[in-house]
Amino acid sequence: REFTMSSSKPLLVDAHTESSRLLPISPHINTSHHHPHHHYSTSDSDTSSPHSILIAGDDDPNGEHSHTAAPASLFSPFWHRRSKFGATTIVVSTIILLILLFLVLAVLGGAIYEHFTSRHETMSLNIHLKLSQQCEDVAIQANKRVSQLDQKQQIDLTAHQQPHVTLYLTDFQERNYAVFSKLVEQLVQDEFVSKFDAHGNWLSGAEPCEVLCEASLMRNVSTYAMWPVENSECIQSMSDRIVQKISLYISDEAKTKVPDWINLLPEALKSEKIRMIHEYGSPNVFSQFSPHVTLAYDGDAKRLQDAFTEAGEDLVPSCKFVVEEIAFGEVGPWGTVLRGKDKENFKLVKQLEDKS
Repeated sequence: REFTMSSSKPLLVDAHTESSRLLPISPHINTSHHHPHHHYSTSDSDTSSPHSILIAGDDDPNGEHSHTAAPASLFSPFWHRRSKFGATTIVVSTIILLILLFLVLAVLGGAIYEHFTSRHETMSLNIHLKLSQQCEDVAIQANKRVSQLDQKQQIDLTAHQQPHVTLYLTDFQERNYAVFSKLVEQLVQDEFVSKFDAHGNWLSGAEPCEVLCEASLMRNVSTYAMWPVENSECIQSMSDRIVQKISLYISDEAKTKVPDWINLLPEALKSEKIRMIHEYGSPNVFSQFSPHVTLAYDGDAKRLQDAFTEAGEDLVPSCKFVVEEIAFGEVGPWGTVLRGKDKENFKLVKQLEDKS
């Protein structure tokens, strides 16, 4: 056989393995060549091994040919193992890269899924006090009167929304609902429940929390009209303790949403309320807690104010009640509580049986 190739040194090809492994040529082997293209010739009679092929190399520095030889079987296993090792390395490396790529894609996929579904995994809740029936009736009558004078007023306390005093209004992580609702239930039992005898006399537990809805012309905050509630120690404590217990479970979005009406406040007050939003998801907690009953909403603040002015200062008389129930309300438009759609109700009054 003849081969034409460029080589800097004499080489020997092992023909027995039918591969291109190149081996040094013995100095006892006769070779012929034609420079500069290195014409190679083989002869079975010239080889020191019946399975060797003779290859002539370049001239040495003295003008003589350098020839070396070795049996093909001496180095064949080495080259064979190296070939297998190289192929195995490539396969293993490819598998590792594919596994790493899969893990990266899984992490990215999870992050993307969390980003785009997080909004659908939140729930808005208004944790609030229920009014007594007497005070609720007062709120409903005032709401009806204002609606007659301002037909653009949006809240309907008769059919759609329910009068209430908000303790904590924000968006929560829905997946943790069972956890934080249980925390509030336990908090109510441990700290808020009042125990009475069969005659209505307080025996133990928390002192009854009395709430006073003040008689006054409505306090307006931008486009809302509110019935002021005296901020007693017990109401403030209920709000504070609930926020402390469950603010850990609010959604990330709750800490970034700033209601439009806050931007209309004086700078110092606005800054403080925004700070509360960033920490607790609500502008009206702790030092900014201001209990009230929302009676009306109109996008035109002047029109709403004119309606209350026309209705007169005696529109809403004072009303007092003892807190008997805290509820998780479903939030409607303008921060209202939808009537008949409470998710949880916790009783604060426990009447003990008369054992006498």
